[in-house]
Amino acid sequence: KHKVLLLITDGEDTIEDPLKMAEMAEKEGVVIYTVGIGSPKGVPIPLYDGKGKRVGFKKDRHGEIVLTKLDEITLEKIALQTGGKYYHATPGEMELGKIYDDISKMEKKELASRIFSQYEDRFQYFLAIGIVLLILELAIPERKKVKTEWQGRFV
Repeated sequence: KHKVLLLITDGEDTIEDPLKMAEMAEKEGVVIYTVGIGSPKGVPIPLYDGKGKRVGFKKDRHGEIVLTKLDEITLEKIALQTGGKYYHATPGEMELGKIYDDISKMEKKELASRIFSQYEDRFQYFLAIGIVLLILELAIPERKKVKTEWQGRFV
């Protein structure tokens, strides 16, 4: 298998059935590595400004802070179904090194290659010489030839 998807999420189901999506990925030969972030007890979702400074937490319509809960069971099922592995996110991001090692052990396949020839234009040199010669031709006036007749030797 040559296709890998790294899914970093809390695993909460918000739109569609994630196991159904994993089944579709498996049919396409995609190996999914899941990295769970958050806590099963629930943690608030931080909001950041344009400078990366935390400005608060996400709130619902009623002004209550929204909690996101880590669903490790679903993330483990997704990974196992597709031949990947589940990792819990750590502050030191050690799991990313493990995932990289797993991916590097997979069979490698060249997906695409092409040969590209880039030619370098060098006509400019000859064009410049031609233009200089043309300018010289126009700059040098033509002289009238004076007809002289042969009058003998050293006359």
